[in-house]
Amino acid sequence: MAERKKIKITGFRFPLFAIITHVKTKGEYQIMDTPNVCRIHCEQMKNEPAYGYKLRGGDGTVYYRPQSEMEDGRFIEQPDPKSLP
Repeated sequence: MAERKKIKITGFRFPLFAIITHVKTKGEYQIMDTPNVCRIHCEQMKNEPAYGYKLRGGDGTVYYRPQSEMEDGRFIEQPDPKSLP
C-alpha cells in the first residue's frame, strides 16, 4: 500500500477557523473559507482568490472578500487561546 503524504497548503495568511479582528472597527470574525478553495466570481473580479468569514456572535451570515483586501493590513489574526501560557 502506498504511503500517504501530508500536504501543507501555503500561500495565504489566515488559516481556516482563525479568529481575526478588523483593525478599524474592532469587529471579531472567524475564517470559514480560505483562498485555496474559495473564489469570487462577479463582473469586476474573475476567479479571484477570496476568504469567507463570519461575525462572531452574529447571525451566521458568511461574507466574502478578496484575498488581497483581507491581507492588506485591515485584519489581524488573534492568537490561539490554546497556545497561550
